[in-house]
Amino acid sequence: MFQGATALSLDAKGRLAIPARHREALASASGGQLVLTAHPHCCLLLYPAPAWEPIRDKVLAASSLNPPSAAIKRLLVGDARAEPLAAAGRSRLSA
Repeated sequence: MFQGATALSLDAKGRLAIPARHREALASASGGQLVLTAHPHCCLLLYPAPAWEPIRDKVLAASSLNPPSAAIKRLLVGDARAEPLAAAGRSRLSA
């Protein structure tokens, strides 16, 4: 659905403003629910909740006995947070 990187900032309340060009498509694809998680390269990944579920399932299916797989599980799934998409096109980032 979306590709590329965008530099975003947080407002004083810790909310992330979704770029206007993506808001409508993201709102319809997400059902109003987003999943935010960390990436190993120190960036934030944002998924519509329905798109995140197969990714999460695939990550969780990897062996926990393999150190790189276990590290990815801890990062991607361990840091994943479900957040609602507000009507104004913002999402709160949890600490």
